[in-house]
Amino acid sequence: MHGTDGATLAVPPVGRTRAEEGSASMRVGSGRCQHGPDGHLDIDHTQPWILPPLAILPGPDPSDSARPCQVGLTSECQGSFTSIMNAAQAADSTSQTPPSTPVLVGALVSRLLMILALGLLTPVLVRLAVPDTTALEGAFWTNATVIVVDLLTIALVGWLLAREGKRIGELLHFKLADLGWGLLLAVILYVVFLVATIIGNLVAYQGAPPVSQEQLRLPLAVGILAIVAAVTIAIAEELLYRGYLQPRFEAKLGRWPGMLLVALVFGLQHIGFALTSPQAMVSKVVSTLLVGIVFGLLYWWRKRLMPLIIAHALVDIVGLGLPTLLIALS
Repeated sequence: MHGTDGATLAVPPVGRTRAEEGSASMRVGSGRCQHGPDGHLDIDHTQPWILPPLAILPGPDPSDSARPCQVGLTSECQGSFTSIMNAAQAADSTSQTPPSTPVLVGALVSRLLMILALGLLTPVLVRLAVPDTTALEGAFWTNATVIVVDLLTIALVGWLLAREGKRIGELLHFKLADLGWGLLLAVILYVVFLVATIIGNLVAYQGAPPVSQEQLRLPLAVGILAIVAAVTIAIAEELLYRGYLQPRFEAKLGRWPGMLLVALVFGLQHIGFALTSPQAMVSKVVSTLLVGIVFGLLYWWRKRLMPLIIAHALVDIVGLGLPTLLIALS
């Protein structure tokens, strides 16, 4: 379409007459623009605009209607537009920057170190507070007071995600279907847990582990905290190992090496729950390593974290929390 000053407009004529095409003004959306004496568009800023103001550059001869029109930004608008785009790209690149290897390694060993520290210090602190506390009661208290470590782990994952411009709620997004999948995965994981425990005991004890009579005497508070810890452990471990670490180590090392590394550290962190004997440590690491591999495979399958959290919590409640509570109640 040609303007009266010989400039060419980038607006295709749709249902317009020749007289309308040759007019010196046009409407774009709900804003109005007119040709100025210098061949640029004069803009009525009282009308809303979606696109930035355009300058109509000198076009071809008005008689040559077959040639394309030329449209560009004014120099002032182009400078502002370029600045905005550069800032947006910089912000986007910052939010998408992957974590460095030292940050990932630190996150990988963070919970392991916290669990070890808690496992070593809690029995000592409990004995100082209550001198007649048995060693096994101290170990169970270690399992119960791991809630503190769980809260620290969740906070750590939230901070790491915030560094990448993400939110922890993206991983914890709940759908109603997650309940059904969580129940199904819990059945699968419970069978895996039983088999892995048998294998771990065979490796460490060449049979069933010894049972002490002290395990049958627990305070009620330990039983209640064991139920709560089963839930917090599931949330913290799945957020850290499967939700955060597994995808990032897979991106750096490859799918299988990344998943196996995370599963290995997941198994090693359970040493802090089995400091009563070397055999208990070996049994715990072997069994939880196998379970960790299955967790990783299930995460590949479902590609969602919430079903794994539900399944993990149910398995820990049935396999660890409820037995501890029942012993305390008896």
